[in-house]
Amino acid sequence: MTTYFKNFRFPESNDGFIFTETELLIWDCVKRQWSADPPVVYRNNLLFGNHPYHVFIIGQIPKNTKNPEFLNKIVFESGLVFELDLASNSRTHGRFTFANKPVGDRYFGRRPEDAWRRIIYGSILHTTCRQLYYAPVEYIIGDDENLTSDGVPMDDPTNGLHWETSDSHGKASSYLMRTLSQDDDPDRPVQFRIGLFNYWCAKGTLAKNPALNDSPWDLVLTLSSFKGNKPPLGNKSDKLLIGTVQDAFDGVSNPGWMLWQWFRFEDLERDGIISTLRSKCYRLSKALELNNIKAIADLFRIQIEESDGLEIPHENIVEEDVYVDNLVKIIQADKDSLLLRHPYVVQRILDRVQGLWISLAKTCGIRARRFMTMPDEYFQQYYQQGFRYFCCSSLPEGKYIVYPFPMRHWGDAQVWTNVHKGQFADSPGTMATSLQQYADLGRDFDGDPIQVLPANQFSNIASAIKAQRPVPPTDKPSKIPLEGTLQEIAVGSMTNLTGVCATLLARIQAADLFDVVLRIPAGGDQLEEKQVAIGIFVGDQLQIAVDSLKSARPNNEAGLKVVTDFLNEVESFTPWIKDLKAGTCYRDRPCNVNPDARDVMSDIVRIVNSHWRPINFTIDEQPRSYHDVLFAGVPTTVDMEQHATEYRNWYRKEMGKALEWKRKNGGSSVRVRLLVASAKQHWERLLADSRIDARNWAAAFWRSTHKAETGTAGLVFVICLRQILEELRKGVSEVRPLDIYNVQKGSFGNQFWWGETVHCEVYGKEEGGRNRLAIAASLDPSSSNKQFLGYVADRQRSLVSSGMRFETQAYSYRYARDGKTSGVWLIPKEAPDSDRQRLLWLDIGIYTFNKEGSPSTYERNWTGKRLNAIAVVAGDAVVLKVLDQNGTQITAFRLLRGHDTRFIPDRYREIKIIETKRTSEFVKLRIFEGRMPAKEIDKRLNSGIPPSPPAGGHVF
Repeated sequence: MTTYFKNFRFPESNDGFIFTETELLIWDCVKRQWSADPPVVYRNNLLFGNHPYHVFIIGQIPKNTKNPEFLNKIVFESGLVFELDLASNSRTHGRFTFANKPVGDRYFGRRPEDAWRRIIYGSILHTTCRQLYYAPVEYIIGDDENLTSDGVPMDDPTNGLHWETSDSHGKASSYLMRTLSQDDDPDRPVQFRIGLFNYWCAKGTLAKNPALNDSPWDLVLTLSSFKGNKPPLGNKSDKLLIGTVQDAFDGVSNPGWMLWQWFRFEDLERDGIISTLRSKCYRLSKALELNNIKAIADLFRIQIEESDGLEIPHENIVEEDVYVDNLVKIIQADKDSLLLRHPYVVQRILDRVQGLWISLAKTCGIRARRFMTMPDEYFQQYYQQGFRYFCCSSLPEGKYIVYPFPMRHWGDAQVWTNVHKGQFADSPGTMATSLQQYADLGRDFDGDPIQVLPANQFSNIASAIKAQRPVPPTDKPSKIPLEGTLQEIAVGSMTNLTGVCATLLARIQAADLFDVVLRIPAGGDQLEEKQVAIGIFVGDQLQIAVDSLKSARPNNEAGLKVVTDFLNEVESFTPWIKDLKAGTCYRDRPCNVNPDARDVMSDIVRIVNSHWRPINFTIDEQPRSYHDVLFAGVPTTVDMEQHATEYRNWYRKEMGKALEWKRKNGGSSVRVRLLVASAKQHWERLLADSRIDARNWAAAFWRSTHKAETGTAGLVFVICLRQILEELRKGVSEVRPLDIYNVQKGSFGNQFWWGETVHCEVYGKEEGGRNRLAIAASLDPSSSNKQFLGYVADRQRSLVSSGMRFETQAYSYRYARDGKTSGVWLIPKEAPDSDRQRLLWLDIGIYTFNKEGSPSTYERNWTGKRLNAIAVVAGDAVVLKVLDQNGTQITAFRLLRGHDTRFIPDRYREIKIIETKRTSEFVKLRIFEGRMPAKEIDKRLNSGIPPSPPAGGHVF
């Protein structure tokens, strides 16, 4: 394990910021060997901020194992011993933190009965924070549940004051809030992790309390924030390490099928949700019909920027797919279309298009606002009177549909009234109400978000919520501690049935079976069999599953199995739930849906299916075509390219494993994201340690990743995005004339081209064991159906790159024996006429005629007068017949190899024949274009310019 630790201390003070970056190697606890998985990367967390020199590793076990012995001590041959210490932040995937010198008991208690806290709350020490701030702090430990004898809240009995704290919610002075805020905004609350070295750790939210500004204290924390050791109440003074996870936010989420499933299709239709779905499906389908990657990228950009379903515009869009924004940046920067056929770009687009269809099927293309929740008991007075009010200063006052995720039943969608009152009337990014009103949604709130939709925009859904039948009595049981050894608790903590319960609820609702009563066997903490409606039972189990990260209360798995078996026997209405997770769904085919199902989600999926169309983007399967497209001429060394190649090989192998793990684990991208984070860390350290410019390293990685015959060369896009964007913005300075051969192999060889405008695209093509650059072209600029034109001459490969698109003019200059065009020059419209003349005018020779062998040719005075000539095929040769102005044949001679392709067989052409040398025995002749001016001919002859190469190959 290595921790990079940097201290940024403020001048002449005892406070400042620290930065930590830690790599933990992974030990396979079953095979008893180091795992080949990439190290886990942690940044800015309490564990390594407080213990940068301790040695930790990650111990990994299968997430379905029941054997706690796998988590016993790890003893190495060197004598080092590692013990299970804490949960990592990936414990549900079987990963736990082991330490050579454990520290978990220092924060969570040394008694055996306290061990469970190290697993349930150990992730607090691992949370990645935006920043770590340390300072000597004067602070108060209070109790938000403390009341006076008259029942008045008194969270600070030591000083006889009430600071308006709440469950896991503390208060801070304006000075401290300004220090912790990312935007230097004391009015914006923050989500925090705070630790006192070797003593305690706490989590929750902090907001400003102006009363602290004139007090000796800067911070008030309550006992509910401490998840392990709880310090005594009173006034304290310590050096604290404070991590800020995030500021209060104004974000976006997708409502999804968990909300829509509780309403009628007609309600969604009257509120414009279905018309929005149809419109977005149509727009995506039309973009795919054009088969235009830039049009698709623009659709991605619009999706990132717009806020559908919201009346109030906002800027802080939280995008689910981390690659989308990067993909849009690449395509927007690629002004010369260099990478539009690149396997990485096209594959990411295919993935994203598939994701868009899936998102439309789940969400109807509607977005909701989401805010960090804050407790404010000011609103309890309204709740007790039967009203539901809240405060969100980021939204106009009025009525809103409020709901959490996941939802237990229709009662979790409620209509609340927003008023700008209470403690948070001036706090952007928050929504606040009383704890009891929040608890009505079945949630604990220490920074978790709540989603809202404007009720006036979705009035029919709001009316349906008000008119809904009585809310089922879902139980929110109290949390209970786990029992057993640390290893037993760790193994038991990996099970999380939230997804299972949510899926069962969807199946129940779709089949209208919510009120069906079954005998539910004993299980979990249900001690005896009971009869209960399956919707209520599964809703209760969902609540337990949601709380499982914080409580040892077990799910009734036996009861869930009874419900599952019942549904398997009586309903087949929801194949879409499982199919939306399939890799082929909306990539190769539409989603599976029961044609007879009449639930709202099946109707939505059928609408999406009616618009879906397959994707036909052209992709260069081999990245080798792009080896010289970017960073051409940027110097590298052998050592740099060797390092890049070795890391590329390792990354490709690990990415293969991560993708296989994703396939086997319901599409979870955890391993992929960990590998990407590891690669970015490698890049940053490489730049810091080598002192070599990033552009040179980017060139080394670009070349090494594009030497592979398979794959997408994704590594270089992951770590060198900034450098790639800079290269793309530079673009290609100009498109020079291109010599294209093998034109006769496509439809363009069937005609003679002389200045017609064609719209071209370069792509890589493997043929005959060679990797070539080919040109596809069409006459219609709007057409996506381009046809093969020919191959770029090898000597000109450096002038273009795969994916490049451009407009130019085509000129036939070389012909096959059957009269087809076999070679064309592609010359830009803006090219000077001198370029066209130089490339297209005939300038061939030299032909030698002996006095005895061809006396008429030898005796004639060749002065360069314009003559007619016609080439005819004679066996394996092409013979040029030269005629005078009267059509009488003057002479005929065999064209030299290579020059015989410069004439269209059986078609007349004007030429000029110039005598270049004469002796008593022979004459040498050179043939020029009939339209070539005498001055140009003299220039070429007098300056010693040789005839054009046989294939017309001019090097630029």
